[in-house]
Amino acid sequence: MKVGKLFLTIMQTIEGPLTRGNFLKTARRPPYDIGGVKVDFTTDNQGSDFVLLTLLQGNGFAVIEPRALENMIAR
Repeated sequence: MKVGKLFLTIMQTIEGPLTRGNFLKTARRPPYDIGGVKVDFTTDNQGSDFVLLTLLQGNGFAVIEPRALENMIAR
């Protein structure tokens, strides 16, 4: 979902026509804050080191908390 928010934020701030060049120029502006996740393409193409582990369950995805991950690995 954060990827969609980032994409829309970039699309809404593009100056001029929608082109690949204008999209990349806009994406490489100073860091974006997308719901508490900082994304920064000013130095390279990897905008963030953030990783969120999730588990697919019956009705959707559930976040795996660090303690739960430790328990899963310890088994």
